[in-house]
Amino acid sequence: MSSSLDYTVCLFDLSKESEEEATDTVVGLKQPANNCKFLGNDFSTAFAQTTAQTIGLLSFENAKVVKEVQTIEYVRITRVLL
Repeated sequence: MSSSLDYTVCLFDLSKESEEEATDTVVGLKQPANNCKFLGNDFSTAFAQTTAQTIGLLSFENAKVVKEVQTIEYVRITRVLL
């Protein structure tokens, strides 16, 4: 998985030989992404932190952003859950 300043997060199948063949899913964002990580063990969901201080919850099964929140909201939610 990679994130970039071109407003995308890409999921790759590393068993393929070329980058074009390996590109499995591309999720478009509203803002450039500077960080992304998987959530859970099934590699179907992830989050991306954008340069505008938002966090997008991504679904690779649907190739879309499921939820987008401001970073400060995410910190509040996380503190309540911990």
